[in-house]
Amino acid sequence: MPVGLVMLADHLERHGLAAGVLNLSVELLENPRFNVERFIERCGPGVLAFPLHWHSQLKDALACLARLKRRFPQKTTVAGGFSASLFFRDILALPGAPDFIIRGDAEKPLLALCRSLLRGVPGLARVPNLAWRRQDGTVEATPQSYVATGRDLSGLSYANLDLILNKENVMKYSDEQEAPLRRRPGERPPDCGKVFYVAGRGCANECSFCGGASGTQALANGRRGAIYKPAGTVVKDLRLLLAAGVRKVHFAFDPLPRAGYYPDLFSRLRRAGLRFKATFEAFGLPTERFLRAYAEALPGSRVIVSPESGSERVRRLNRCDFYKNPDLLSRLALMKSLGLEHTVCFSVGLPFETRRDFLATLRLAGKVKKLCPKGEVFMSPIQLEPFSPLYRTPQKYGASLDWTSLKDFLEQKPRTLGYSAGLMGEREVWEKAALFNRAMR
Repeated sequence: MPVGLVMLADHLERHGLAAGVLNLSVELLENPRFNVERFIERCGPGVLAFPLHWHSQLKDALACLARLKRRFPQKTTVAGGFSASLFFRDILALPGAPDFIIRGDAEKPLLALCRSLLRGVPGLARVPNLAWRRQDGTVEATPQSYVATGRDLSGLSYANLDLILNKENVMKYSDEQEAPLRRRPGERPPDCGKVFYVAGRGCANECSFCGGASGTQALANGRRGAIYKPAGTVVKDLRLLLAAGVRKVHFAFDPLPRAGYYPDLFSRLRRAGLRFKATFEAFGLPTERFLRAYAEALPGSRVIVSPESGSERVRRLNRCDFYKNPDLLSRLALMKSLGLEHTVCFSVGLPFETRRDFLATLRLAGKVKKLCPKGEVFMSPIQLEPFSPLYRTPQKYGASLDWTSLKDFLEQKPRTLGYSAGLMGEREVWEKAALFNRAMR
C-alpha cells in the first residue's frame, strides 16, 4: 500500500478525527472469506477513502469503490494518489466514481474536506486540490493551491502503525512484497517488520520511463524539484518504528544522489544509536561519501542500483544521472569492501535498445556476478507509466503507445508493456528478460 496512507490517517487523528487504514488485499490473503462490507458495517466510518495510486491496481480499486458506493450510498467516498491526480476527469466520468478526488498532496485538503462534511455545510470551494462531478455531469475543481513544503513534512509522521487495522496481518507479510504468493501450504510466514520509508517528495530528473519524473510531478502534484523531510523528524519516526517492532527499513526516495542529505541522516542515526537492517533504493549511482556513511551507520545493509542497460548509449538516452560501466563496477567493489549487500536491476526493451545492446547488458551483468558472486542481479521489463516522459512525448523516444487513455491502463493484460520502441517486439522483450534471469541464477 502507498506509504502515505499511514501519514494521512495520523494527520487526521492529530486534528481530532478518528481514522484507520485497512489493507484489503492482505486481509483476503489471510482469510479468503473476509467480507469488507461487514467490516465497514461494524466500524461505521462516515468517509471511505481509496488510494488510486499504482496504475496496475486501478481496475480492482475502482471496482471495490463502486461496489461499496452501491452498498453504502449514504457514505462519502474520496480518492487520491498519483493515478487519481493524473486521470481525475476521466475517473469522475466513470459509473460508480468517487464523490471527490484530491489531486496532489492530500493531507491538508483531506482534513479540510472531512471538517466541512462534519459541519454539514460542505463549502467545497474552500477545499484546495479538490475535484468532484456536478449533477449535470460536469467536473468542478478548486485550484491546486496546496503543495507541501519541507516545513509541512516536518509535522507529518509515517510511524503510527497502530492506525493500520489488523496491523499484525499486514506486518506478517511485510518482509517480502510477494511472500504470500511464494509460500507453500504449511510453510512458516516470513519474518515480520519491514516498512517502506519515503523521506521526501518530488524529483528533479526526467528519466524516459519514470512515472514520478519532474514533469509528471508537476502535472500530478504541482511540484517541480524535490523536497526532503527534515532529518531530525526522520530520526524521530524511525525511533518510533523500531520501538513498534520494525526491524527492516526500505528507503525509497533518492532524487538527488549527490546531495548531502542521506550522509547527514546516517550520521544522525549513528549518533542516536539506532541500528537496523536497511535497503536503500538508489536513483543514481551512490557516492563514496554516501556508501561509507551508510555502512558505518547501518552495517550489513543493502543498496539497490538500477543501471537499466549494459549499453552506456542506451543508459544516456533514457536515464538522468548518467554514469559509465567502470564507475558502476568500482562502486560495487567499494560496497563489497564495506560489507554492504547489493541488488543490480536491469531492464530490456527501452527506447533505442537493440539486440546488440541486450548482449552488452549480459556482458556487464556477468562482470557484476564475477565481482560479487553472492549479489543479486535480475532483469524486468518496464511497463509504460502514465504521463511519464515516454507517455507524454513518445516521438522523442521513437516509440508508439498502446496505452493512451485511462481505459487502456484499466484493461492492461499481464506481460504487456503498453508501448513499442520498434526495435524489439513485446514478446521478445519478455523472453529476453526470462533468458537473462535464468543466466543469472
